[in-house]
Amino acid sequence: MADNDILSIPQGHDALQQLKESLSQQYGQTPAGPVSDMIDARLDQIDAALTALNQAAMASNTVAINAAAAAMTNPLRDLDGLKDQIQSIGNDAGKAGQVLGGVDQFISGVTSYFGVK
Repeated sequence: MADNDILSIPQGHDALQQLKESLSQQYGQTPAGPVSDMIDARLDQIDAALTALNQAAMASNTVAINAAAAAMTNPLRDLDGLKDQIQSIGNDAGKAGQVLGGVDQFISGVTSYFGVK
């Protein structure tokens, strides 16, 4: 079988789901008896296969999610450090503003006292 003939999990799931829908429709139109029993047994097998595919997809997604979470650990740590630096700059700017306010108040007082414009 060539590589491009291999179905992915979602493609296999979709194909089985379509088969299930088709068989379910046939089951509803078939009178009770050996044929309906055979269709019912096939539907049970398809349900088991769909469950297995769902579990495989979840396992695959879990691996991808865990890898993505691991890859994000350092960038998130870096962002947290950057947040602390920005907070520190903001605090320093606030202190600088207070100092400038004091200097401005001092200059205003001195210029007013000496009548300097």
